[in-house]
This record gives sequence, C-alpha cells and structure tokens, in this order.
Amino acid sequence: MLDDDQVQLVAECSIFPGRLDEFKRLAQETIDAAKAGSKAIGYRWYFNRDETKCYIIEQHPDSASLIRHLEVVGIPLLKLLDVSKITRFEVFGSLGHMESAEKLLQKVATGFKITKLDWNPQNLDYWNGFVR
Repeated sequence: MLDDDQVQLVAECSIFPGRLDEFKRLAQETIDAAKAGSKAIGYRWYFNRDETKCYIIEQHPDSASLIRHLEVVGIPLLKLLDVSKITRFEVFGSLGHMESAEKLLQKVATGFKITKLDWNPQNLDYWNGFVR
C-alpha cells in the first residue's frame, strides 16, 4: 500500500578517464544549483574508492519536486554528460502523471536535446516500510 508520496532516485555515473577534476567541478555546480532552486529533501553524491564512478542519491517530497529539481539542474547536468556517462538510473516511488522513470527521462532528454538514452531506467513502486 502506498502511503508515502516521497520519491527517491539513485543514479550511477561512470567518469571518463582523465576527467575527474572537471567532473567534480561540474558536480559542485550541479549541487549549488540544486541547493538554491530545488525542493529536494536530500541530495548526496558518493564516489567509489578509485573515483571512477559517482553515485547520486536524491530524496524528494513528491514527484513534482523531482521534476522541478531536474529543471533546475538541467544545464549543469548537460555539462556533466560531457565528462561522464549515466550507467544506472532508478526511481523509487510514484512519479504521478509521469508514470515511469523511462517517461521522466524521455521528458528530460527531449527538453535538453539529448538524442540517445543508453541506460535502462527503472521505476520501483513503494510497498511498505518506514523512515524514522
């Protein structure tokens, strides 16, 4: 039973060789944009030990917040895609009228003129549990 409108997103980026410093600079731009204009509850970035992959975990109060967030970080996100590739994209929770992570990504891709999405988005519906 869905009793929670919150939406969480997990994305994995593979950083192109020799582009780590640029990736970190652009990631900071993205974080700054999100902090200033997004209603995200949580927005955390993690690196694996050799810093070849970055994992982004977002938490939003609802699907409208996630969509607004993607609009806010759009330009920095496009720049990040010049130095990395998204290899995983999972959305946890209801996307409301967007219906699926794939449709959400298509909307983002169209808005930012990304012609090819080569990762497999997943949308997982909330079943049960709690957050303290």
